[in-house]
Order: sequence, then C-alpha cells, then structure tokens
Amino acid sequence: MESVNELEIAQAEMVEYAYKVADAIGIQYCAVHGEYMLDEKGPVLIEVNCRPSGGHMDEEFLDNISGQHETDSVLDSYLNPERFNYERMQRYRLHSYGGLKFFIVPSDLFAHSIPMKHIAKRLESHHKTDIANVTDSPIFFEKTKDLQTTGGIIYLNHDDYLTLHKDLTFLRSVEHHAFSQVISTGLDKPTIKKESYDPNSIKKLLTDNTVNGTTLLITDEFIDNPQIVQCKLNKVDEVSGNFEIVLLD
Repeated sequence: MESVNELEIAQAEMVEYAYKVADAIGIQYCAVHGEYMLDEKGPVLIEVNCRPSGGHMDEEFLDNISGQHETDSVLDSYLNPERFNYERMQRYRLHSYGGLKFFIVPSDLFAHSIPMKHIAKRLESHHKTDIANVTDSPIFFEKTKDLQTTGGIIYLNHDDYLTLHKDLTFLRSVEHHAFSQVISTGLDKPTIKKESYDPNSIKKLLTDNTVNGTTLLITDEFIDNPQIVQCKLNKVDEVSGNFEIVLLD
C-alpha cells in the first residue's frame, strides 16, 4: 500500500465521491475512514465509518507524509473550525512518500525467529517494523486471510519515490521467494553437496546451494544475495538478533 501524492482525474473524482458519501449518511463532525475502489463506471463505496484510518500508523509517520496527524484535524474541527476549514481548502499536497507492506503468511506456522526485523531496518526508507517478537518459545502465526491475520507490517517513508518503491519491491520479492527470511520456522536446514562446490569459496557455496534459515555471513567481500545478512568482522558487535546459520569467510 502506497500514499497517493498526486491526484489524477480518477482519484480527484474519488475524493469528491468520498465527500458526497459522508454528506449522504450525515457525517459532519468527526474523523471519517472510507474505502473505495474504481471500476469502469467510476468510484464504488466499500466501507465508510466514523473512525481514523487503520494500519496502526503513528503520529510521526503521518506527520512526515502529510504534515498533520488525524488527531490534529479532529481537534481543529471542534476547537478551531476556522483553521480546519482553511486547511481543508488548501491544494492537495503531501510532504513525502509513504508505504506499508503487509506480509502474507502462506500457511499456519510456529515462528522460531523473525529475520525481517533485522533486514527491514537496513532499508533506506524504513520507518518502523511492527511484527511480533519471538522470545523464549515459538509463537503461532495463522495463515493470512485478511488484514487481521497478516504476518506483520513494515512502514516506509522517504522523500524520494524511487527509493521507497525499490524497498517495497525488495520486501515483496523476499516475501514471495524467501519467506523464511520474513518469519522463520527453524525447520529448514541447508543441504550441501560436497561435489558441487569449492570448500574454499563461500560465494560459490551460496550460489550453488539453497540456504534456508536465518543466515549471517561475516565477510570482507560483499556477495549479492538479499536473503542473508552480511557484515565485516569488525562490525559483528553491531549485528543484533539470532541466526540459525553463521558463515565466516
């Protein structure tokens, strides 16, 4: 899910439609959350309620994107209606780009570790990670059926759209191709065929064999593999988290 920073014709029509929906059901003095879609005939109502938007978006995240938190707008509508109406009539303009990545859990599972907590914070546009913590014992994740059963949320925010889009695309790729790097069950073990690799080459090892599980590679030579966490030997103390596989080059 990404912020809409420029209103095209269809999106502008949706905004006008949202105001008409609020008027039609008599909403005037509170926060409004609406969900709409566009089809070949125009905007279609999915849901509208008297509440702020969901997604657990914090004040700093919303302020960075729009310059104003929903709570400010609600309070202004009651306590400072002149300011509220002034802001409402301003040209639609966001301060930066925002995005949320909701992870889809492919099946019921027990998580032994959450590698994504350590991977996500290395992204340029990372704002916050909201995924359950695994402490002393595994925790259960239900197969994703709706927004209530997602595996967690990564919040992204950046001034440059291409940077945010690159990070969002990366997260989608990891989710699709290497879900064990999002949530790990700890059950997958690496399979190594002795005849298929040079034991002196970590790079060839990682190229020729699929390594499953949370993996830390300690090396002075960067290897292009987004499925593993990499660091130099003198930076090991800065790495946090638990790893099922540690490789020292």
